[in-house]
Amino acid sequence: ADEGTLQALLDQVFDETLADLSSFAFEKREGQREMAKRVSDVLLQAQSLVVQAGTGTGKSLGYLYPAILYASLTGQRVVVATHTVALQEQLYNKEIPIAQQTLSVPFKSALLKGRSNYVCLRKAANYVHGYAALSREEQQFLPALLTWLTKTSYGDREEIALNATDRKVWNLVQSETESCISKRCPFFQDCYYFAARQRAFQADLIITNHSLVLSDVMADHRVLPSHKHLILDEAHHLEEQATKSFGSEVKLDELLYRLDRLLHGRQGGLREMEQIAIAGSARGHEAFSLIAPLIGKINRQLHESEKDLQVWLDAFLRDFVPNDEDGEFRITKDIVQSESYVTILSAAEALANRLDTLSGMLADYDRFSSEIDSLSSGEAEQTLGMIEDGVGQVRHVLYGCLTLLDVVMMKHEEDAFVGWVQSMTFRAKKQLVFFLAPIMVGSLLASALYEKRQSLIFTSATLTVHQSLHYFMAQVGLTNLQQLGMVQELIVASPFAYERQALIAIPDDLAAPETEDYLLSLCDAIEKIVVLAKGRTLVLFTSYQLLLAVHKELADRLLLRQIRIFAQGFEDQRRTHLIDQFKQTDRAVLFGVQSFWEGIDIKGDDLRCLIIVKLPFDVPTHPIVKARSDRLTRMGKKPFFDYALPQAVIRFTQGVGRLIRAKDDRGVIFVFDQRIRTTSYGKTFLRSIPAMPMVTGSLLEVCQYAHPYLTSL
Repeated sequence: ADEGTLQALLDQVFDETLADLSSFAFEKREGQREMAKRVSDVLLQAQSLVVQAGTGTGKSLGYLYPAILYASLTGQRVVVATHTVALQEQLYNKEIPIAQQTLSVPFKSALLKGRSNYVCLRKAANYVHGYAALSREEQQFLPALLTWLTKTSYGDREEIALNATDRKVWNLVQSETESCISKRCPFFQDCYYFAARQRAFQADLIITNHSLVLSDVMADHRVLPSHKHLILDEAHHLEEQATKSFGSEVKLDELLYRLDRLLHGRQGGLREMEQIAIAGSARGHEAFSLIAPLIGKINRQLHESEKDLQVWLDAFLRDFVPNDEDGEFRITKDIVQSESYVTILSAAEALANRLDTLSGMLADYDRFSSEIDSLSSGEAEQTLGMIEDGVGQVRHVLYGCLTLLDVVMMKHEEDAFVGWVQSMTFRAKKQLVFFLAPIMVGSLLASALYEKRQSLIFTSATLTVHQSLHYFMAQVGLTNLQQLGMVQELIVASPFAYERQALIAIPDDLAAPETEDYLLSLCDAIEKIVVLAKGRTLVLFTSYQLLLAVHKELADRLLLRQIRIFAQGFEDQRRTHLIDQFKQTDRAVLFGVQSFWEGIDIKGDDLRCLIIVKLPFDVPTHPIVKARSDRLTRMGKKPFFDYALPQAVIRFTQGVGRLIRAKDDRGVIFVFDQRIRTTSYGKTFLRSIPAMPMVTGSLLEVCQYAHPYLTSL
């Protein structure tokens, strides 16, 4: 393909094909066309592009059209990665069918998610057969699982509603590398994960997510089919996802659940695995005669590991985690070397020695089990498969414990990684989550991801701070490529007329957050606005605790006014279900935190009002935020202006973008945080969003001014 051919095909799409189609509402968007042209240029020139495409640009098709044409004409695969599953599915189920209608070239596309998103049929069968030995919560999940399995075509867990307990039980039936026996599996021909991979290997265009792209990097490119061209949508999340992917996370309750099931469960435990191996040996399969006693040794070693883990945990809870305080607690070299940490460290070293022996036993198991590969007996393969499930769970426990020890023993360079524990009290019980994360990810992304690609496209509706892409490019490690002239920049303005469609209202008479009257003042303001808007309001919080408090105060008060609250965390776990309920209810308000600041697309009269309770700054004491701030200070920079403020501005811009989603939308954005008007940095927030009218005054005054924006035209 050359530039002329690709550009001619793009011109045909925008000038002729799209305008002739009546199957969807086509709006001529010059910004979308400009974006498509630049994407095609960098694909052909093996360069990179950072593009902010404002809301309403038609960003998805702006990169899909040139990507599909390029892949079809050159035979070179293009991978598109998003941060959220919702956008993945939107691209695959909505945008790509439009592209298929409008493009004159043949192409194949595939959707590929992380392996744990797919059910393992062999595990599900074992789960059913062992019903009588399952725990009560495991048995309660079975009817929903069986019903879903009769309907599903893709085996994707997004198709089934999972509550917190169900998600824990899902671990027992999810597909995973550690326990997969591949072609030896009796269900291999029907395996959902391998079917998804096969579709991906046959595709010109793969839709996946940031996490899987980074997992592919960590696994030496054995996860995704080979590709030289990568498009990263929702790119403002790349730094966050890289922090997770290049780090580790261990939920202690899940680790202990797996461990307890292995050692004390009636089904799927190591004692059962040992008996299965003994039975396999009795049927004449010699390799099982080696495996059976080894499983017994692993079982005993894991029992001893459980004891050591409990000794360490008792010491950790007693000497490090505050009994009466929840939060995140960083573990530093100074803490590890302190006198109060001696008992914790000693117990951790004992556990580490035990795990080292266990690791050697698993290596022996791998050697013995490989001898069964040559066996043609389906019975032997099935027996091995059942054993692999148990051993796979042992590996999970081992890796979880090793990660936990990396954190609590500080087995990493303190200037490169930060480790911390998150403590939460749930039903009077402490729940601990251990984290290890790189302090800066830019250099890791540059060496591990960028160097392997010919072209990279980073796009989002929110990448700029004060109309500059500098902050984003520095955070994700693009500075060197930029200095070499290998990165192009493009900012496409939103086609919406914000100066006519929207208003920012800042009431100045609410009680200050640090005062006793704040909660009541906040609730009164939300009630007045929601009643004025007749529902149709999205309220964005930065704290789930505050959301809970406001919900408790307002739920009954609003119900008396025939307005219903839908709140994150109270209903079906799936965000899409909550949003659908909100749209289908005449007078409703939606409360959300974190994920609700972005990715919500509610057009028209269903949403006329947005309330932003506080500016979305990260908690400055959070370990990763503190570690990055400390590093910037050592570099002579100002952490607030060089890190905290840009992060908050991008998140704020995402929140503001929830309101106006189409050219006929109209509404009001209420901002309750006075810092946006009283501080010098408040202007940075306002200059980073589209220009629109702004009114400041008492709540009564701004509501009177806002009233015309909340009524139908």
